[in-house]
Parts: sequence; structure tokens; C-alpha cells
Amino acid sequence: MKENAKQIDDIQAEALWNKALAIAFKTPGIRINRDAYLRRTLSKYYSKSKTEEAIKTTPAKAEIPKEMIDSLADSAIRYHLMFVCTISFTLGLPGKLGYLFGTIPADLAQIIYHALILIQKLCYLYGWPDFFDSDELDDETSRLMTLFLGTMFGVKTAIAGVKTLSEMIAKEMVRRLPRKALTRYTLFVVSRQIARLIGIKLTKMMFAKLVGKAIPIVGGGISAAISYGFFKRGALSLKKHLRELVLAEKEME
Repeated sequence: MKENAKQIDDIQAEALWNKALAIAFKTPGIRINRDAYLRRTLSKYYSKSKTEEAIKTTPAKAEIPKEMIDSLADSAIRYHLMFVCTISFTLGLPGKLGYLFGTIPADLAQIIYHALILIQKLCYLYGWPDFFDSDELDDETSRLMTLFLGTMFGVKTAIAGVKTLSEMIAKEMVRRLPRKALTRYTLFVVSRQIARLIGIKLTKMMFAKLVGKAIPIVGGGISAAISYGFFKRGALSLKKHLRELVLAEKEME
């Protein structure tokens, strides 16, 4: 009985994650163009030639100091953290927790939305190639985002997978993720496991928010505080892992 119950919980957690991911990708502005983002961000501090060199290669290979890259990453984290907490506060007030498509809490959807955008920004700052061939959420993109969100939320399988993937990309020296190689990548076999683990973490977070929402007046503050801790911890964890990978180095192996 317990085993059957666990299987049901796993299926529900995976379904929650897949629905949240699909909704996030239907939201305008979800895709960050790598070249445009790096150009907009780096041109504030560096010459046109150095900025274009960073776009053509990576910020590290263009000799942009890691301290500057870290600072830009921190700025992006603060920016999205502000939005996540503000929206969570509003939706955490009594009677304000909306649902999208009748199934996914709006608060969860907006957290995933900002996490996906932040993942792209941090990856591009730390040397990753462009993620997307189009704006569509195909299987490869879905699995890739699951991998990075798993890393953000501390799933060990995902963290190891990101490291292996970065090494593969560093050897090929490409500006866009090789889709055929990604399709063959063995980590995708366990992407459902990662999705379930993410779903379980998100379910626990939303339950805590619902409990806090029942408390008059302070429900919004509780919701914002939970989002703050959850999002900030994940964002800083992702930054830490990305900056230690071979793609973030000036000289790649």
C-alpha cells in the first residue's frame, strides 16, 4: 500500500512540474536571446569590441574578470528575486491565490517563470551557448530546463548532469547547444526522476504557502518570505555550480 501511495505521489509531483513548465513557456518573454542579453549587459561596462568578443566566444574568454561576471550574476538574481517576492506577497493575501488553467497556482507559475529566465541569464554569463532553436517547448528544451532547475533546487543527479554536459560542450566549442548530441545524452533517461523530485519540492513549498495564507493580515508576508528563501537559495546554488564549471574558465580543457 505504501509503495503504491508513493508511486501515486511521484506521478502527481511529475505532473505538477510538467504543467508548471508548460504554463511558464506560454508566458511572453520566457526566451532570453543570448547575444542580445550579453550585448545589453556588457556594453554598459566594456567597449563594443570586447562586448562582441564575449558574444562570439564567452565572457571569460574575452577576459572579463570573474568578479565582474559574479557581480552581474548577483544583479540578475536580485532583479528577479524582487519580482518573485512582490508577486508572492500579493497572491499570498487572503482570497488572492489565483490558478492558471484551473490546476496550477499562479504563484508557482510565476516562480518557475522567473527561475527559467534567470537560468538563461546566469548560463550565458558563465559561458553557455544559446539554449533555443525556437520559442517552442520541444522535448529537448523541456528536459534541459528540467536539468537546470534540478540543479537550482539541489537535485544531485541534475548537478552531476550539468557538469558532464558542460564538459561535452566545452570540447565541441559551439555557440548553440547541439540538439542531436543532447538527444543522445544519457541523462535524459533520468529526466523524469529529476522532474518528480522538483515536483515534490514545489508541492511542499506551495503547501507551506497555503498554511500561511490562512493567517489573516500576515499571509502575504509569509508567502513572500517563503518565496524569498526558496528562490534565493536556489539561485545562489545555481550560480555557485555554474561558476565552477569548465565553461566559466578562460582556458577550457
